[in-house]
Amino acid sequence: MSQKHALASSLGLRLIPNPLDQLIRDRHISTPQDIFHCFAGKANRLLIATFRLLTNSGEDTFTRTWKFFEVPSCWSRQQNPITHLACYFMSDILHLTMIIPFILYRCLTTNLLKREVLTNMKERMNLQSYCHVINKIIKCWVQFSLTTRMVFSKTLTKVDYETIQKMLELECKMLLEVFPEQFSGLPNLHINRHIVAHAKTYGTALNTSVSVKEMVHRIHKGVVSHTNKKNVEFDLIK
Repeated sequence: MSQKHALASSLGLRLIPNPLDQLIRDRHISTPQDIFHCFAGKANRLLIATFRLLTNSGEDTFTRTWKFFEVPSCWSRQQNPITHLACYFMSDILHLTMIIPFILYRCLTTNLLKREVLTNMKERMNLQSYCHVINKIIKCWVQFSLTTRMVFSKTLTKVDYETIQKMLELECKMLLEVFPEQFSGLPNLHINRHIVAHAKTYGTALNTSVSVKEMVHRIHKGVVSHTNKKNVEFDLIK
């Protein structure tokens, strides 16, 4: 018997089962997804997909509008998001998500999108004119930004949970409609189904992010002890 105890102890095992092992575990509730990383990843993918629609003239117009767009003084000043998006922190990407709808509303026209892409989107979504394509892109960004703001609310009521669920469903529908190639089968989009359940379990969606985020950073730092901001953030938003 002593040999069994010694062997079990060396392997980190228990001869008598732990009573907590009998508890029923729901992996979707007991192990919450990191919603902060989830939305930052979706925002990063949506930004890349949007920038790929622009012509060279469109990129210049977007950059000028973004450069002179007034933002809170507490935000750090960033480089051009079209050329240096990989250098952005996830918090900076979410900051950019807040203002992109306004920037697109000010500058985006049919002349700034690649003609082939514009035609394909018009035919795929069965729209009547190219202007409707612009409206779809802007509405998609508006819905994504509003959903992100609502999900990260500091306080939530029963009505808010229902509202978030509807907004998440609409966000998913619009992303798949406007950018199907970029978002079809994306795990971060699948997480939308569980966000409200996590928020109800932990009070708000904010409370689900801290512990998971710390674990993720600890794992990456353990594997790669010396790295830079760009590589770590780029890996985590995938």
